[in-house]
Amino acid sequence: MDIEVVLDSGSQIVSVATEVASALGLTWDPEVVIHMQAANGQLQPTKGLARNVPFKFRELTVYLQLHVIDNPPYQVLLGRPFDSLMESQVQNYPNGDQDLMITCPNSK
Repeated sequence: MDIEVVLDSGSQIVSVATEVASALGLTWDPEVVIHMQAANGQLQPTKGLARNVPFKFRELTVYLQLHVIDNPPYQVLLGRPFDSLMESQVQNYPNGDQDLMITCPNSK
């Protein structure tokens, strides 16, 4: 299954759509709930936290904690916790291309 991932350094969480989490067979802890503020100002509780979900970036596998959210406008969102863990850097080019450089958190 191909998953579209959005990199958003303005988000304070890493999250996944409920439909994607279910399709991937992920389980989550419904006791770990946070309230997210939508663009319209309304608060929406998350469904829970999926722990230690493996993400593969070429030969590098990292384990992320994903907040499960109903009906977000994305499949997976990689927010600041991803940026911090991976020491990510983005290079933008005039033609619209973009490179993402990440660092292995274990070996650096």
